[in-house]
This record gives sequence, C-alpha cells and structure tokens, in this order.
Amino acid sequence: MRARAWLTSLVLLGAGSVRAELPANATLAVMPFHNLNQDAAIDWLKRGIPETMIADLKDAKRNVVERDQLDRALAEIALQGDKLSDESRAARAGRLVGAVAVVVGGYQRAGGELRITARLVTVETGVVEQTAKVTGPLERVFTLQDQVVAQLLKLPSMKARPKPREPKKTLQAYEAYAKSLQTSSDAEKVEELRRALDLDPDFHYALFDLRALESRLNRLLKKSQQVIDQRTQAMLATFDDDKATPYDRHLAAIQAMTALMSQLRYQALLDVATRVENTKLPDAPQSTPGYKMDAREFAGFAVFQSLTSLKRGDLALQVGERYLQRYPGGTYANSIDMQMRAAIEQRHRHDESVKRAAKELEELAFDERDRERDGKLSAQMARTFAFRRCSVLTSGERWAEAVDACRDFIKAYGAADDGDDLVKLAWMLVGRSLAEQGRFEEANDEALRLLDAHPAWSREHSVEMIRRTWPQP
Repeated sequence: MRARAWLTSLVLLGAGSVRAELPANATLAVMPFHNLNQDAAIDWLKRGIPETMIADLKDAKRNVVERDQLDRALAEIALQGDKLSDESRAARAGRLVGAVAVVVGGYQRAGGELRITARLVTVETGVVEQTAKVTGPLERVFTLQDQVVAQLLKLPSMKARPKPREPKKTLQAYEAYAKSLQTSSDAEKVEELRRALDLDPDFHYALFDLRALESRLNRLLKKSQQVIDQRTQAMLATFDDDKATPYDRHLAAIQAMTALMSQLRYQALLDVATRVENTKLPDAPQSTPGYKMDAREFAGFAVFQSLTSLKRGDLALQVGERYLQRYPGGTYANSIDMQMRAAIEQRHRHDESVKRAAKELEELAFDERDRERDGKLSAQMARTFAFRRCSVLTSGERWAEAVDACRDFIKAYGAADDGDDLVKLAWMLVGRSLAEQGRFEEANDEALRLLDAHPAWSREHSVEMIRRTWPQP
C-alpha cells in the first residue's frame, strides 16, 4: 500500500509541486547499462556497473531484484519481439519481477573521463522519476557510481569507500569481476573472480561472488556425493551377492573403492578395503590377456593408500610390506615401493628437524631471558618471541606442541589487531599441525573458521585449496 500511495503521488506534479521520495522499502531493479559509443575496451562496464550498484544498494538495506531473476524477465521480453524504448522495456521487466522502480542508464568515455547517465523509471507509469549525470576519471568509477545512486534516490551521499591503494589494479580487478558476470561457465567464472582477487585482495564484490559460487558448488558436490554413495552401496551389494558372477563381484568391489578414493574419503575406503580383503571371493577372473582383475589386490593397495593419507605411518609401512610379499610384481608394487621409500626418507628428515627445532628453541629461550633480565623485552619483542615458538615448533614437526604454542599466540594477540597477519598465519599453522597428526576433522574446522573470518587473506594463502587435499568425511 505504501508503494501504491507513493506511485499515486507521482501524478500530482502540478506547478511548484515537490516530487515524492522513493520509499525505503520499495523494490528496485537495475538494468544492464548501455555502452553509448560502443567502446570495446570498456564494454565490460555494461554488466559491471549495474552489478556493483546492486551490491551497494543491498549494503544500504534496499530491496533489490537479483541479477538472474531480471535476466529471465529480459529474455522473456526479447522472445516477444516487440520494439520498445528503454523506459518501456524497463517498466515491463520491472512488472515481471515485482519491482516498484527500475534504473536504466548508459556510459561513455572521452579521453580519460567517464560519463555515466541514469534514469529512475516507475514501473506502473513508465515515467522517468529522477535522472542523474556524473563525469570523472575512469579510475574513480566507484565514486561516480556512488554519486549516481545518491542522485537517483535523493540521498545525501553513499557510504564512503576506502581509497584504493593501487587504483589501476583495482580497476583491472573490476574488469575481471565484470567479465565473470558475462560467462555461463563456472570454471571461467572462478578463474576471473580469482584473477580479480589476485589483483586486489580487498575487492569485496569478487570475494562475495566467489564465496556465493563456492557455496553453490559445495551444494552440487554434496548432491553428487549422495549419488556416488548410492552407486557405491549398489556396487557393494553386488560384491556381497554370492549369486553374482566372479567378474561382477570383483569389478563391483574395485569400482566402489575407486569411487571412495577419488573423493579422498580415506576412512570409508579403509573400512571397505579391509572388508574386501577379509571376504572369501572366487578366484579373480582374467579380464584381458595377461591381466587378472583382482579386487583383493586392489584392496591391499587401497588399505595402504588410506593409512598413508590418514597419517598412520607405522601401519602403512606394515601393510605396504605385506602387499609386496603377497603380490610380488603386482600392479601397484612400484607405487607402494616408492611411497614406502619416501616415507622412510621423510622419517630421517623428521628426526633432523626435531633436533634442529630443539636447538632453536633453546637459543630462543636464552635470548628471551637475556632481554628480560636487561629490561629490553618490549611488548612487540615478546609478541615476536611468542610467534617464533609457534613457527619453530611447526617447522620442527613437533606437531602437538606446535598446536598449543600457536593457539597460545592467537589467544594472546588475536583480539588486539584484527589485521595482524602473524595471527592469521598462526591460525593456519594450527590447522596444518592438526592435519599432520591425522586430526583432520579438527583441522577442517580451524580452516573453515579462518576462511570465514579472513576470506581475502585465506584466498591469498590458498587455505581452501589446502583444506581440499585433506581426507574428507
């Protein structure tokens, strides 16, 4: 009713009358902008400007129609083939999506100057209620957009933006972000969004879209995992079926284990592979000349791979040796042999790292006591010593102690400065130290909290990519 009352007041615009202001709860839609002089170098702005306007309007607590909803309405209008003015087309699209008013506009460049023009069109009447025109350097495009929105909505000013540290890189990030809006490929979209964040880690439009896209992909992945789970259960049912042919039983078991391995679900793989190893099966069929499709042999390899990935090194070495004895010249013998040798070499390096860390910690403690005795241990120096303990224990592969030291550092200094990169690094080292102990569920929780609290920093340091390499539940 409020929106209708506002619309009614628009027609009462006699001489000297004052135009009514748009109600704060009115739903708005923002149309793609026109590239008025067809400048290919800035064609990306026709989607970039409206999309960042939508994000800013949402930040200002305005009701805004989502991009995909408006795109469907515009596609429906295009199918009708009617030739409409910008205002009429905008009004029709607005009606389809339930908007009260629609923003239409265009832009053009002359030298280094960018001019943006826009109109606020009421949906019910198609009347242009408000206009805006701004001109300024292309590098200040966000400020120009703010001015356009403020003029259209009769606002004193939009929320001030922090000045970009490197305007050129921010503009390049904006271009990459806008190009992500023009592709239907999720892979290309992610690539452009990540390029935008590489150019400007604080470019929050790209960060928001990347997180939204990753959330959608996670939902699709979860659905895919459910389908794979159903198939895996069906394969295991065939494996357990005494009436199935030997070929089908061996094939079903291998397919089930392969599916779990591809998803990095090593605990589930370990359970299934152990069951396959302990089940009496008919002899492995000769699927091709010179090759037997033996589910038990694959299970032996899967048990070794699972234990290795779950950081159960001692058991993995025992299982690997058992495989090499049981299947000399087996299909996976070379792979297991190489991994076992690498694990043994890693143990030698681990012993050296532990000794080196012990020496460094002793020197660190002596230095700290020396400075404290001489009255030279400042608060900043104490913070440095605390982080060095976290760092030395991590590099020394003393994982359990590293978790405690890094958490102590975060507890002591995390609340003091939200922008402290050492705190974020200590947080990441906690996750790594937990993972190295095979405590993957705890490590995953730490990584997710870090991603949520500091998304730009986490993106820059590949926290999500690291998390994805850990065994999945």
